[in-house]
Amino acid sequence: MIDPDNKLVLNIKNKNCEESIKELIHKHTPLCYKILQKFYPTLSKAGYSKDDIFNERFYLIYKSVMTFKPDRNTKYSTWLGNYTRYHCLNMLNAR
Repeated sequence: MIDPDNKLVLNIKNKNCEESIKELIHKHTPLCYKILQKFYPTLSKAGYSKDDIFNERFYLIYKSVMTFKPDRNTKYSTWLGNYTRYHCLNMLNAR
């Protein structure tokens, strides 16, 4: 049986399904927000504003969908979590 998140990802990639991206955003925004919140103090000290950090969560979800490969036996939530962490680390390295 196919994972519901994988099905949504495939709908987004293959059919450009707006409802699927809305559902993923609704479902996984708390995870993305939690990770961004964890990195917020460090990113703030590096000169990033709160808006710079937290307004990117929808973009991060979309970008993680586009790079996710369902055939690799990884859960989408794990992929999103790692994608968000590396995004934060890249922001720190840029400064």
